[in-house]
Parts: sequence; structure tokens; C-alpha cells
Amino acid sequence: MSSLPNNQTFKEVLDVLVVPNFKLTQVSDTDVPQRPIFSNVIYSGNVITFEAIASNSISCFAKVSGDSSSTPTQADFETCGSDCSVINISTTSGSYSVVAGSAGNSATINMVCYNDMHCSSLSTSVVSFGPYTKSGANDNTSNTTNTTNTNTTGTKGFFIQLNILLLFILSLLLD
Repeated sequence: MSSLPNNQTFKEVLDVLVVPNFKLTQVSDTDVPQRPIFSNVIYSGNVITFEAIASNSISCFAKVSGDSSSTPTQADFETCGSDCSVINISTTSGSYSVVAGSAGNSATINMVCYNDMHCSSLSTSVVSFGPYTKSGANDNTSNTTNTTNTNTTGTKGFFIQLNILLLFILSLLLD
């Protein structure tokens, strides 16, 4: 890992001319998940879209609550069903969307995020983002972010894609 930490050293060590831009991040099952950072939040129709980034790879369960519903508890996330979304957030900014359901004109995204390592059980407590006002509701779109929690305690898909890419490149080199 120390000789191939980025696309520049990858090129020098393996003598490969075309290397996609990537960044390897060492992960640990003892990393305490941190609250992700949201930006460009838009609540339109029945969907909330946003961009998110985290300090380490995390996997989050998300539930949307409306202005008349209460914030879910940690126990509510233990039995996530069709009202939950799973969002894998990494150190690279990505676009995400969640269905607002029957949230009404104001919706809050509530999450519990876990360290993305398969053998870790570290998690945040319930973290809330919002409330966000639906576009066209009173002609006032709000993109504010409220912090309601502190952390107590990443992206499997990204690491799988990276591993497949590395295996593909190595197979080309071995041919």
C-alpha cells in the first residue's frame, strides 16, 4: 500500500501510461464514524436530493420525518424496513437521493451511520439534517442544516470497484 498510494506512484511503480485518478484510504474497524457533510440539498416532489462527503467510509441508514412526525430513535433504526434507505458515503463527494414519503412540505433526514468495515459495530447516534422545505411550498426553499446530535462511535461499493479496477489492471500487466 505504501508504494502505490495514488495514481502518480502507481504509474511510476508499474510503468502504466493510463491510470485513472484514485485515492487509497486505509480503513480500520476502530475508526469512529463522523457526521457526514451535506450540500446542495433540494426537496422537490417526493424526493430529497443532496451531495454528501464523509471523513471516512461510512454506511448510513436514513429515514425521513415530516413536520408532524417525531425524530426516530436509535431503536427505530434496528428494524429498518421499506421506510429506510441505505446510503454509502465516502471521502469523495457523491450525489444521493431519498424518498420523502408522506413528510409533507417540510422534511428532515435522520441517519445512523456505521463504520463501513464489516467487523466493526461502531456507529453514530441519530444524526438529523434539515428541516428542508419542499420547492414551491410557500415559494421558500430552505437548505439549512441543523445539528441535533454528537457522534458516539465507509463505502463498500467504492472499495469493491477499486479492487476490481486494480485486478483488471494487474491482469493486463500479467498478459
